[in-house]
Amino acid sequence: MLLLKLRQLKEIIFKKIKITNLKIIRILKVIFSRIHLRLLSVDLKIPNWHLNATFHAREYKSKVIEIIHKFSSYDNCFIEVGCGTGDLISRINIEKKLGIDIDKNVLSLCKRLHPQIDTICVDIFSDFNILKNFIENKSNKKITFVVMINWLHMYSKTKANLLIERILSINNNIFVLTDIYSRPEFSIKADNKVKHNFNHLTNVKWHLDFKNIDKVRDINLVSNFVPEEKIIISTNKNLNM
Repeated sequence: MLLLKLRQLKEIIFKKIKITNLKIIRILKVIFSRIHLRLLSVDLKIPNWHLNATFHAREYKSKVIEIIHKFSSYDNCFIEVGCGTGDLISRINIEKKLGIDIDKNVLSLCKRLHPQIDTICVDIFSDFNILKNFIENKSNKKITFVVMINWLHMYSKTKANLLIERILSINNNIFVLTDIYSRPEFSIKADNKVKHNFNHLTNVKWHLDFKNIDKVRDINLVSNFVPEEKIIISTNKNLNM
């Protein structure tokens, strides 16, 4: 009995040591990634939230990437609207991809970090045809994956709904992935967190929700087509949410 208890105690201690080590490693990554961004952007006007919200500082970002990779393949087309410094788009294993952002300084930093990524500075609300033309003119791509993370919450339901409807009306098979601030009351700054729901829009033919991505947000995936059944089954089995 004593030997069994000692073994159990050993396992508990080793597990706690492992967890502690992982936390320390993550903290170090957060610190160094923030320092790295500040060094690279000394001559640019970059909002502090971009410099602080690095990949390792925001655990939901790894979950977003996992979802994208489950529903996409290398020969798809990937577009990130609001790509910022490129945390997500740089980690997506898709051949043809485009980063879009409204802030030219942030895009300059993105290009310094990831010079291989194509980017364009545009406001898709006022210049939607640039996005539309890119999707329609891409060559031999089965599916276009449009991602909009951590900015759509600043816009009204009417404006956000219209944008999603316009994207899904393009003549192409399209996934749109967004984060939904389902629990804005737990956000540090709650006054600009509009809670959206795109599942019931006219052009949505299929949707899937990923709950509790973090304490404030869920993930909403909608499309203007019905994915192959094998993709849906495989995703339900393998996603670790």
